Amino acid sequence: MQLICIQPAQREPISVAEAKQFLRIDHDSEDDLLQHLIQMARCVIENYTQRSLLTQTWRLTAALQPSFRSYLLSKKMHPGKWTLDLPRAPFVKLAKDPLLVGCSSTLGYQFAPHYDRGRLLLNSEEIAGQTLQVDFIVGYGDDSANIPPALRQAVLEMVAQFYQHRGETRKGTGHEAVYNLLQPYVWMALQ
Repeated sequence: MQLICIQPAQREPISVAEAKQFLRIDHDSEDDLLQHLIQMARCVIENYTQRSLLTQTWRLTAALQPSFRSYLLSKKMHPGKWTLDLPRAPFVKLAKDPLLVGCSSTLGYQFAPHYDRGRLLLNSEEIAGQTLQVDFIVGYGDDSANIPPALRQAVLEMVAQFYQHRGETRKGTGHEAVYNLLQPYVWMALQ
């Protein structure tokens, strides 16, 4: 299974000016460093929560063998159909109809929202042994004001940690307060 971002966000969730204000920095000599730290913090937070803070388009490609099972794809909830939970949130819409790679026929599917994630119901007889490709759009929008305050604060706090400890090698993350802010946004799959 492969999940790649095919259209990244056009901006970062916080600006360099916001980071400078939070860190009480009144000079411009470290603006490039701060931009880099903001990008790093966003990446860590998005990977940890499996959420896109700003609008992004992702592509999921999966080779579907008859014995294939994971938390993403199961037949437990809808008999006769495969249930595919898209692995990023918050789901906005499908970028285009899902397709079977190398197959000229259209894929029979239904869309069923699942909390803030996308869920596809696929006809099981159509997908066995095929490669499925799904392009979907996720994120809280293009305006950082739409990002939940706890997630924006987590970005600021992580930037502060990175800035304060730049160049240090140490054991552990030191981001316990950040992870406490993120915990309500982490998706947990129960088996």
